[in-house]
Amino acid sequence: MLAALMLGITAASPLQDALHPAFTLSKESVEAVWSKGWQEGQKKHDLKSAIGKFQRQIDSYHTSPSRKEACAWALLLHPRLQIFAKANQAALQYWPDPDVKKAKEEMSVFAGSEQQYLGFYITINEMPSFAGRYSTISRQADPENLKDVRCVLKVGDRILQPERQPGDLTASKSDQVSYYTVPSTVYVEGKTKSSGTVNGPGNFWLTANGSSTSSYTITSFNTGSQPYSTYHSDFIVLFSTRDKDGKALITPQDKDLEIKVVKKSGEIKTVFRLDEWAKAFE
Repeated sequence: MLAALMLGITAASPLQDALHPAFTLSKESVEAVWSKGWQEGQKKHDLKSAIGKFQRQIDSYHTSPSRKEACAWALLLHPRLQIFAKANQAALQYWPDPDVKKAKEEMSVFAGSEQQYLGFYITINEMPSFAGRYSTISRQADPENLKDVRCVLKVGDRILQPERQPGDLTASKSDQVSYYTVPSTVYVEGKTKSSGTVNGPGNFWLTANGSSTSSYTITSFNTGSQPYSTYHSDFIVLFSTRDKDGKALITPQDKDLEIKVVKKSGEIKTVFRLDEWAKAFE
């Protein structure tokens, strides 16, 4: 499915003014990226590190009062990643020569062409917040945050609208239970008394009284549980690289792109630097 999408967002040839060079590939670049993906596959390296070059975190949630973890990402659907992934898969799975040749021919469509659309694969997990005392749940996940979701792309001081807004997302729900431990400390103080009498010659006698105090603590642990739900959704959003008159919307003068996802709970975003794509995997 990803391969079909990537091929579908590539135009046959550049139009009037130039797009940023990150959106065009030469024949030599296609060969270099394929070779890199093939080599990594032969080394039994999967796509995890490769995807990391094109994926950015866009949101996080509290796993404790002082710690956060990622829960949403934006993956740039760039032809370089598609070429690398196909070559990597072919090497990892020991494809026969005819299948490898066919795959390389399919990837050659990227040579000398430009991207008609810029695509992002967005993954969102609506999570509760475990920011309460002893990492208890301070806020449950709200599935309403996945309704009427909107995306825009900021290029310089310009805001680009997608071909279609994500809108109301379809989400999968997962019910789970969180277990926590609460320490309980009791302070104990003890006091002891003692006395003694000493008799001497004649009628001499001496009585002595004494006391001592000691304290210590006893800590016990009580466990508890809290049910919670999480909600997962993903979608693809496409932005045209040219306006209706054929003018480039992302030019060689632009430095980076900022993808913004606007939910009911607020705006989440990340930045992709354009120069990172111009030679990726070469």
